[in-house]
Amino acid sequence: MRPKSLPISVRAGPRPEWSRTSRRGRTPRQRRDLFATIPMVLLIPLLVFPLLHASAGGPTLAVRGTPLAGAEVIVAGARFHPQATVELAWDGSTAGMPTVPAFGGKFTSVIRIPAAATPGRHTLSATAVRASGVASRQTATTTITVIAPTALSATPSATALVLPIDKPAGTVAPTQPSTFATATGSPAPTAVPTAKATTAPTPVPATPGPATPAPPTVTVTPAPATPAPAAPVIAGAIYVSPAGNDANPGTIDRPLRTISRAFSTLRPGMTLYVRGGTYAERVQNPSITPGESNGRITVTNYPGERPVIQGLLWLKGADYWTLNGINVTWGGGSASEHMYKMVDGIGWVIVNSEIWGARSFAGLMVGGTVASEPAGWQVVNNCIHDTIPSNGTNQDHNVYVNTGLSAGAGTIAGNLMFNATNGENIKLGGPSSGSNEGSANVTIRSNTLYNAAQPILLAGGTRNTLIEDNLIVKGLRGSLVRGYQLSGAGNVARGNLGYDAASFLSNDSGYTGVKDGGANLFPVDPLLTSSGCALRPTDPTAVSYGR
Repeated sequence: MRPKSLPISVRAGPRPEWSRTSRRGRTPRQRRDLFATIPMVLLIPLLVFPLLHASAGGPTLAVRGTPLAGAEVIVAGARFHPQATVELAWDGSTAGMPTVPAFGGKFTSVIRIPAAATPGRHTLSATAVRASGVASRQTATTTITVIAPTALSATPSATALVLPIDKPAGTVAPTQPSTFATATGSPAPTAVPTAKATTAPTPVPATPGPATPAPPTVTVTPAPATPAPAAPVIAGAIYVSPAGNDANPGTIDRPLRTISRAFSTLRPGMTLYVRGGTYAERVQNPSITPGESNGRITVTNYPGERPVIQGLLWLKGADYWTLNGINVTWGGGSASEHMYKMVDGIGWVIVNSEIWGARSFAGLMVGGTVASEPAGWQVVNNCIHDTIPSNGTNQDHNVYVNTGLSAGAGTIAGNLMFNATNGENIKLGGPSSGSNEGSANVTIRSNTLYNAAQPILLAGGTRNTLIEDNLIVKGLRGSLVRGYQLSGAGNVARGNLGYDAASFLSNDSGYTGVKDGGANLFPVDPLLTSSGCALRPTDPTAVSYGR
């Protein structure tokens, strides 16, 4: 006989909570544990990322340039949060200091040391105020010792602050803004690891020997109605003026007359002051002495004055030369000539200059003829514009870089370039599109580029190019950045803002091309205002890009 079934209340009393399961096979406790775990999973990356970032050594900040009150210097930061926006501050104040994006955790900017800065130690800081939408106060600081003009010595590198250089794996009326190219600071980039061995010729005396009769004194007319500040007193300084004479000793009261003659007198550690006025001169590879990593040669505009070379300026092997505030415009010649040309050399810098009106292949050409050069070169904070159509289709550029595939690192940063309607604002490539020709290891950062057939074009074997943080507007023939039969590797465009073109980036089919590194904003109208070398964006998003 079967036993009588027990009542349900007895047969199946309440089971312990841990034994009850849901339809998905989880107990309530397991479900609570799961939901408690999810927030921790989300928090882990937020907690670990800063620790990993800190383990890399934290953010860094460095400055290069001669730290004079009122002078412009170049600032670069690294190891910030990716996509951070960085505020710069001088002695704790952000007044007059820029706010810049740090794509990939890096940025390069140009600041002007306050004119009221007193000689002595000051603090420059960079603070990340936003990183991918997450609040952050990541800060890096550096100390800048502002020096009095009379404290400068014959070896500027003794006081220069240096920063390592990244090494990535028809007539046109001249534009002459009243405030452009008058800074007195001169950047001094760090030497690349392998310096070229050179034997400098015996120095030429700055004054003629006793056997040479003293030439007649030449009176130099004082520059503008507003008195210019006195030039810094620097041992070994040479002066050149349109009112000078090449028979003169090159002193401030008896200056030389031509740029070519003045260049030939310079030796490591010396400074050439170029007085204001026009030099109708074709400076074509004069005999020059290389500078040294601890004794730069500085060629600079006389404070408050604007010199213009009307013709050509070509230099070859200008190791550790800084050309500051030296403006160049077309003076006639062949359309096959480059107007301003720098070939080979280590550690040279072109800064604070206006280069315009070329009727040739390029306003500025950077070339290489020997292995591993040029290297450590910089084109920074210049206004380069109005290259007039003079050659075949797409052959007249603002800047043309053909360094060769073994060249060292180079930087094009903080420049304004516009009006290359039959070419590019910046072209990197060889005379043909062959895979064995091109340029290497160039960083194109924080430039404002406007109105070109194709603003940036990379061709042939060009490799290891980084294009970031640029404001690029108005590509007349398709894209803003183009890989033209580009077979070289390591070319990346990231974190740029573009407008007014069919597309931001294009590559020819079947070639490696330029890779999209992300964070490129297109199309965004920057609402450009003003004109000439004062061209700038006003859109709140665009103001953080470009120059």
